[in-house]
Amino acid sequence: MSKTKERILEKALELLNEQGVAQVSIRSIGDQLNMSPGNLSYHYANVDVIVEALYFRLVEELDALIAESMQLASTQGINLPFTYHSIEHTFSIFQRYKFLMLDFADIMRRHEPLKKHFRELAKVRQSQFLPLIAALQAGGWVQPERYPAQFQDWIEQASLIGDYWMASAEIMLDGDSDYKRKHYVRLFFATLAPHLTAQGLEVYHQLLADS
Repeated sequence: MSKTKERILEKALELLNEQGVAQVSIRSIGDQLNMSPGNLSYHYANVDVIVEALYFRLVEELDALIAESMQLASTQGINLPFTYHSIEHTFSIFQRYKFLMLDFADIMRRHEPLKKHFRELAKVRQSQFLPLIAALQAGGWVQPERYPAQFQDWIEQASLIGDYWMASAEIMLDGDSDYKRKHYVRLFFATLAPHLTAQGLEVYHQLLADS
């Protein structure tokens, strides 16, 4: 990617996070960069194209984090502290793309290809998370599955928090971004509790006490 396109994306991300998708235009981005709308449009035809580029950049960052976790799970195994800190890292990445999380439903209504991609991505994520759960089981942190589709249901429940926590935080919580992130990391992490072994529960409570 050229330096100019990167500059445009970074400024657009800043404005989109501050103002939301509905308030940002090619002209407003160009004004901030001292760039004419025509020149900016040469690189990105409209704001929808910029939103799409930022969406895929977020996906790439999350892909890298998940790939690292899967590699570790397959070679060394993972534990509950690693899982907690991975959740924190993931939520920090989400915060860098605040506008995507807050305007998520509207963006998906406007961008049918992104909606289709996200639906397919959700299936991929489920297939990626199951081996991570298996690694936690192998380490004695998670109990065996007690009924069919237990872990698939767990993944879907956790994903609801992961995908929509920022919208909830914007409405329900006062405080700075760190406070909001930590609150919802705890809620996300709490979805693990019913599935943990005695060893897992002991470490779970210690991690929450230390957070």
